[in-house]
Amino acid sequence: MKKKYSLLIFALLGSLIKAQNNDLIQKFPKLDFQISTPCSLYENTSFKQLAKGQVSIVESLVCASSRNDSANASIYNINIYRESGGAKEFIYDYAAKLQGAGISYQRVVVDGIPMLEYTIIQNGVRAKALVFYRYDKSYLLQVTSRSNLSEKFNLMKKSFKKLN
Repeated sequence: MKKKYSLLIFALLGSLIKAQNNDLIQKFPKLDFQISTPCSLYENTSFKQLAKGQVSIVESLVCASSRNDSANASIYNINIYRESGGAKEFIYDYAAKLQGAGISYQRVVVDGIPMLEYTIIQNGVRAKALVFYRYDKSYLLQVTSRSNLSEKFNLMKKSFKKLN
């Protein structure tokens, strides 16, 4: 009888550990997308306060995974801004700014949306980002990490889906 309960407890713990390692699928209907990250995105009120008056920010979301392990920690950041003009002008201008700053980029398509993908260094840590324009808004999706950055970024990138 003890052995049976021990096996049951072991199986339950194993399923909990597995569930914690799976990325969370998070839907944001008002922002028209869903995405998977290993941590729960929440409103970045600090960034919104800093940006207030400088840019027209619609939303800012952030989360951190592996917080207690600086070598493996990652920050997931999504910023959405209200824009004027069209998609082609926005992408062209953003690409020109990247190029002017000496940052190389790639044109990619994710879920039917043309995007720019690039890598930068922020405070000594590499970050990979996607930027795109949709419905009078620009979106910046970024992952910052000291380890396995490309793997973490690509998982997030592949999980991005527009809802409409």
